[in-house]
Amino acid sequence: MIYVVVWYSITCMAITPTDDVSADVEQFLTSRGHEVTEEWVRDLNKKQCPDCYCLHDLEARECTVCGWTPGN
Repeated sequence: MIYVVVWYSITCMAITPTDDVSADVEQFLTSRGHEVTEEWVRDLNKKQCPDCYCLHDLEARECTVCGWTPGN
């Protein structure tokens, strides 16, 4: 039983995305001529910050939690 739990934990840790993966994807895209800019994630009547995932009203111009602004 304990072997199954350890195997499952190691498998989950191996596939967890990190910031390094995001940086690698951005570098891959920019090296091939694509422009990579982060924007607000919109969902119904809210905006979501792509850095800290905090929700804001549609009128928000800056994240009040981490200070992120579009185009940073």
